[in-house]
Amino acid sequence: MKKYIIILMLVFPLIISAKVYSQSTFEYRRNAISGLMEVYEKSNTNAYGVKVGELNRNAISGYYELKTFNQSVKEITVTNNYYTNRPIYQNNYSSNHYEILIQQLNALNQQAESKNLSTSSNQSVKDEIKKNELEYNDKIIENLFKFYSSQKTYPTIIKDGYYEVMEINESDRNSKLMKQFGNIDVKLNYTHENAIVKVQNNKIVEYYRSIVRGFNSSTVNINIFHKLKLDLISPIKDCKSTYRFNNEIRDVYFINNLINENCELTNPNFNYYTIYTDKLEDDYDTKLLQIARNEECNSSQMKYLNFGAYILNFDKSNKSSDFPVCNETNLTLAFKNINSNFSIGILYKDKEWHLNNINFDEAKCKSTILTIN
Repeated sequence: MKKYIIILMLVFPLIISAKVYSQSTFEYRRNAISGLMEVYEKSNTNAYGVKVGELNRNAISGYYELKTFNQSVKEITVTNNYYTNRPIYQNNYSSNHYEILIQQLNALNQQAESKNLSTSSNQSVKDEIKKNELEYNDKIIENLFKFYSSQKTYPTIIKDGYYEVMEINESDRNSKLMKQFGNIDVKLNYTHENAIVKVQNNKIVEYYRSIVRGFNSSTVNINIFHKLKLDLISPIKDCKSTYRFNNEIRDVYFINNLINENCELTNPNFNYYTIYTDKLEDDYDTKLLQIARNEECNSSQMKYLNFGAYILNFDKSNKSSDFPVCNETNLTLAFKNINSNFSIGILYKDKEWHLNNINFDEAKCKSTILTIN
């Protein structure tokens, strides 16, 4: 009988330990004095939580780093991606104790990684970009959601200025995404778009959605955007806003501002180019725009959708009589203020337009009316 009692005494603590580990959650709290983001582990036996460490964004690399506070936190180890130096957090030994925290940290850094990748000419790095593009899907988005939802408090206000945001929604257009990637079989449960927004009085007043091809998790090296004329938009609350465009409701998250409340972009100083559709008979049929920098339109490339780094499908009316202000229309493109020429190729039914060598030396906003000869 004593033998069985001893066995039960040995096993019982292990069961309790496993139960506590499985029910641990992590919460992010901003220190009111230091302003640092602190990470706490909470469990059934400790509702307040134990401080695990401090989360900070490296000002030089842009990556998120966890400085452990509790010396007993030995299960977390970190290595670096060979090509991009991105920190890769993982569980040491066979423990899954910090798996939820690790997944969120890795998702944040995969989001930041493309800022370091996008300008590289190294083929191995390009392969890493493609791999990152394909992996930047459900799991990463899911963990960004978890990170967002795990905040103890949120900034009460986003001050006036320009910000990088991420638009995340459940996917209802998997077939379009798969078609965009050619023969690559990618089925996503979430869609995401990146954008630059202008904030005034804690509300988004201008919205610039990225139209770069494929997945990209940063607007830093993107030069062309679609300026959306929003129907309705909510005030920013808990680093989130909701807007309506083209009868679709979308959610926008200020992910970067969760760590650094003042993570602000410099003014992009956009120039604008508006395309009016006055002369088109079926105004709501799809117009396919392909845009390139310092390159003239090529019909062969346009036919196979290979012209330029930017692409936009547009299926709304944009008559000049409805939108007389040049940079406030349904089809206004925004260009960062750089010394370049741009070319826009447009496919519409069996028609094709080449708008070559557009520059903004003389005007802040230019426009054209598509005409069928």
